[in-house]
Amino acid sequence: MNKLSSIFEMDPKKVPIVDFPISHTKPIFDFNQVCYNTSVEFVDGFNQDDVRSSKYGQYCNNRIHELCHQIGKNNKFAKNVIKPPIITPRPKFFAEGLKKLGNPEQAKAYCLQQASKHDTNAYYCESAYALYKKLNKHENFDIKKTENIQHTKTKKSDTEKDDKPNCTIVAIVSVLLAVLFIIAMVLTVNMLTTGVIKKK
Repeated sequence: MNKLSSIFEMDPKKVPIVDFPISHTKPIFDFNQVCYNTSVEFVDGFNQDDVRSSKYGQYCNNRIHELCHQIGKNNKFAKNVIKPPIITPRPKFFAEGLKKLGNPEQAKAYCLQQASKHDTNAYYCESAYALYKKLNKHENFDIKKTENIQHTKTKKSDTEKDDKPNCTIVAIVSVLLAVLFIIAMVLTVNMLTTGVIKKK
């Protein structure tokens, strides 16, 4: 595979603005296309609004504003001229690999393998991997560790359940106390009434 074009690396610092001396906007439009079309990997379906509102779409929006500022354009230009593109439907092999394997490195290898097998653009495997790593730096991708974390959470929630008072028992005791109080009041009133009658 040839060296990836910098726009596929998901890093605005590597977008080659200086390579386009006449119109600096071309690489920004290219980055816009690649970034949003990579972001679709991480949402259900291909809806433009879902892509735009995802954390990946938000990343694209912020970086495009950043690139526009680099060439002296304001936020209005970034918002009105460089709009999110129409999303092109394509196989989401990286996301598929991530679901199956749970690890971004393995997901990228799976994506490259499937892209070669189905003759689709392998660059999106690289850009999906780069974007995923950039926005999920602190997440744990190891499946066994994730299972252990889930197991620990389950144990903790079971302990928390044991520590909490049982609502049914509390309700029954409260009702019994209320009934006993009412009986005691009735008996007291009855005794007082009987005593008053006897005196007469």
